[in-house]
Amino acid sequence: MESTLNIAIFGEAGSGPFGIPHYIQSVTEFEQAMGQLSDGKGFELAIQSLMHKRHLYYIRVAEEGFSLKDYEMGFESLMTRNLPTSLAAVALPGVGDEKIIDKCLPLLNLHKSILLMSEEDFYDFMTGINPSS
Repeated sequence: MESTLNIAIFGEAGSGPFGIPHYIQSVTEFEQAMGQLSDGKGFELAIQSLMHKRHLYYIRVAEEGFSLKDYEMGFESLMTRNLPTSLAAVALPGVGDEKIIDKCLPLLNLHKSILLMSEEDFYDFMTGINPSS
């Protein structure tokens, strides 16, 4: 039996409430829950993950890397929700802000998850460039 790796992805979307995790298993479910194509990096990552048969929790944020309140709501919900399996990874595309990454650490520790970020976001984090300031 093949195990499913669950991933939490935070990103922009065309519809759906902000900060609330949606468990999604297919591209069709994703489009129904989150609306049509968005320019956000999270949207693209979600489609790629689903095409590779990964299940995900997608958390809509108003603006990737900036909407601290949406990220906090999503982190809290994933921490308190009784998930059927743990999260293999948490993806924060567009986030290099230390405040947001710090808020994610308890979730990563709880699930022993890895943090997925781009080289550009890692550079922003390491150099202290904070686009949300």
